[in-house]
Amino acid sequence: MIKKITIVSSNKHKGIKELQKEGSSINFEPEPENRKDPNAIKVICNNLLAGYVANKPSVMVEGTTPASRFKYNLNEETTIAVKSVKKEADNGKWITFTAEVELKVKKKDSGEKKKQIYELPLEGSQIMFPERTNALEAVKQNKEVPVSLKKTDRGIEAATVNDSIGLVKKSIDNYKEIENLVDYNYVSGVLSPASTIRSLKVLVDVTNDSSIFEEATDNLVLEGIMSSEQVKERIEYMRKVVKMDDKNINNILNSIEPVNEEDRGRLVNPSTKFVDYNGYLKESIVYITKNKFLRFVGGKATGKNTAADTLCWLFNRPKGEVAMNEGLDKVDLTGSRIIDSDEQGNMRMPFELSTFAEGLKKGWFLILDEVNTANPSLLTILHGLDSRRCIDIPGYGTIKVHPKACVILTMNEDYVGTMPLNEATVDRFTPIIFEDAEDISNILQAAVPSATEEHVEICQRYYKMLKDLYHDGKISSYAISIRGFIDALDVVNELGLKSGIETNVANKGIDRMEREVLKEELKLLFP
Repeated sequence: MIKKITIVSSNKHKGIKELQKEGSSINFEPEPENRKDPNAIKVICNNLLAGYVANKPSVMVEGTTPASRFKYNLNEETTIAVKSVKKEADNGKWITFTAEVELKVKKKDSGEKKKQIYELPLEGSQIMFPERTNALEAVKQNKEVPVSLKKTDRGIEAATVNDSIGLVKKSIDNYKEIENLVDYNYVSGVLSPASTIRSLKVLVDVTNDSSIFEEATDNLVLEGIMSSEQVKERIEYMRKVVKMDDKNINNILNSIEPVNEEDRGRLVNPSTKFVDYNGYLKESIVYITKNKFLRFVGGKATGKNTAADTLCWLFNRPKGEVAMNEGLDKVDLTGSRIIDSDEQGNMRMPFELSTFAEGLKKGWFLILDEVNTANPSLLTILHGLDSRRCIDIPGYGTIKVHPKACVILTMNEDYVGTMPLNEATVDRFTPIIFEDAEDISNILQAAVPSATEEHVEICQRYYKMLKDLYHDGKISSYAISIRGFIDALDVVNELGLKSGIETNVANKGIDRMEREVLKEELKLLFP
């Protein structure tokens, strides 16, 4: 990758003559302690200071990268070589140069990769899988028959381009490994030449090959967007948790764009990522890639906000959040004029955009939390978020929604003080309905990795007991809180599990009588 930068020098810089010599050794050193500009980067030529990488648009040559972006290329994973330096201007005080720099990712020697070929026997009759006959006939003619594996209700199904030819036998020793691979990856192979009508076998190459992501990873590193380890973390999450295939993962990685320096502080990396227990995140990702806006609907502690934060992290977009309530007015969503003064003390009244409006303009992921607690008339501002993708703000003008911007509404229909959304608002947001999880074990384990299996199992049993009591009409939904169980597991070492559950779950009962019922149930687990 080739980037151009502007270098600003003066005759006071001892290395300026060296900078103009062909073959000089040129290096770059960040200077975060610089009082004038913490993004300052020194240009060192033959061990002498030759100037600084320009950061102000007023001194930068058009089409060059500012220091605030270039500094992210100065890392252990990237090599930088200056290919050429060209003098652009000299006003007697400052001399401006442009430099072409070549960026390359340092390749780690991972050693020789050993291929892993599995021979998987298939079961199933010709009545169930009539395509078996055609596939076997092709093998007899010495033709290669490509086969793909996919998970269905019947098991791991093997299929040619025409139709399914059988199911992988569940009795084989490595069935679980193959099942895990099929869960989050596209697995393919060929029909074994040794196959017979009674014994079909598929040869599958399960070598862990990450080369499909190499180009996307290199681009993200060279653009200074994230490190290769950060890319790897996202790949593993999308494969194992979201269960996305490699092609779609690659498309998402290729869609990630640089973030403005002033917005990088809004990037998030949630300590607890969403456990995609019903495919909600996978569904959301697909709609976001289609430029759709989302509406997350679900009870408390179903993970709506965790899912929103995880999406911000996956797509590497700045996060903006507005806590909605009935006291908000349109100014809170649009912005207003403020009284200010310039450097000369002259009074002025610039328009200051709200977090929401600024995020739409700059491509943030915006979460309007508990949107149905706000006055429905306030939400008419969202009506421009259809195919027009623009909103009009009185006193400011029209804001065109950035192509990367996404708006996510979250709401709980059962909360007191909520109001129904009007039809026009509902129509502009794709609904993702978060149902209560039946088994919260994976969610708890992900949220509190230090929790033991025994403690997680006890929490799951008590959670199921509460669900049964709720469905029988004996308690309200107040105590059925996954967040409460997470808080209980967090204090196990200090207070014990029983105390943690009693405080964070049982004590959330709506009144004294309900709390007593909850505590009596808890005694069944801790006699």
